[in-house]
This record gives sequence, structure tokens and C-alpha cells, in this order.
Amino acid sequence: MGIPSSVTPIFRRLEGKVAVITGGANGIGEAATRLFAKHGAKVVVADVRDDLGRALCKELGSDDTVFFAHCNVTDENDMQNAIDGAVSSCGIGTIWNKVNCISPYTVATPLVREILGKMDKEKAEEVIMETANLKGNILEPEDIAEAAVYLVSDESKYVSGINLVIDGGYSKTNPLASMVMQNYI
Repeated sequence: MGIPSSVTPIFRRLEGKVAVITGGANGIGEAATRLFAKHGAKVVVADVRDDLGRALCKELGSDDTVFFAHCNVTDENDMQNAIDGAVSSCGIGTIWNKVNCISPYTVATPLVREILGKMDKEKAEEVIMETANLKGNILEPEDIAEAAVYLVSDESKYVSGINLVIDGGYSKTNPLASMVMQNYI
């Protein structure tokens, strides 16, 4: 028996979809860019770090699958240009058909490591683990990207309006994270 045509293979879960990933050149955004492209989405990397964004696009694929748009998310014109570029390059059929949010626990991204005094990744992970609930597990950018793939895929076709909290239960058990992190800032 073959696979029904309504079932998307697990490795192409975003085929036919277009994603504009803000901050897509580094950290969690880079992980999302890589995973979305791997799953068949056309991706617009919207970021202020032009060199990183262009290099990532070149690494990941052809000019018809991964694009770069200079974009500062605090600038409405930049955001509009990124969306307009996505529409003209990719032909987005439906825009903003679902709205979901992901709230991750602290991840040792380059930005977080810089905030923590330019710590190396291992030291930043140690600091973050001091306040984490799930000891021995380190939250990685790829974990957040996997959640985003689910929220964009057809598997979540009726999921809208949620905040997917990926914090190992921390927000439910320990409201003092900001006080502990202040010791390192």
C-alpha cells in the first residue's frame, strides 16, 4: 500500500509554503531558516546582518528557494519591503492565516552570550542551566525551530492563537529567573 496523497512526507512538511523569518541570519532565526528550507519552504531571511544573511542564503540553496532581505523589525518600511519581496519572489497565496507565538526559555545564542558579558557558549549554557528545571537538557535553537515547523505545517492546521511555551516548565514553577540572571549581567 502506498502513502495517501493527503499525507506529507516528514522530510517535506513545509512544501509549498513561504516563510519570512525575521532575525533569520543568526541564533534561533538561523536554525529556523535552515530547518524550514530543509522541509521545502521558500524562505526569506529578513535581518540587519547583511553579510551573515547573504552567506546563509548562498549556503542553503538556489536563488528561487532562499532569499535575503535587509530588515530591521523596528522599521515598518523594512518590514513592508520584506513582505513585498516575499510576495514578488515567492507568490504568497494567503498571508497571516494563523497567528501563534513561541516563548522559549533562555537559549545560549550569540546575542544572549553577548548580553552575559561575551561568554563562550559552554559557560553561558552553565549559567542558564543553573535556573533551569530540566537538568541535563540544554535548550538549543533547533528545538525552537522544530516547534515553529510544527506550527507552520499542515499538522497544525487548526492551531491558532496559542503561545507555545518551551521552557521546561520553568514559568510554572520558578518566577525568579530574572533575579538570578541579573547576577550575570
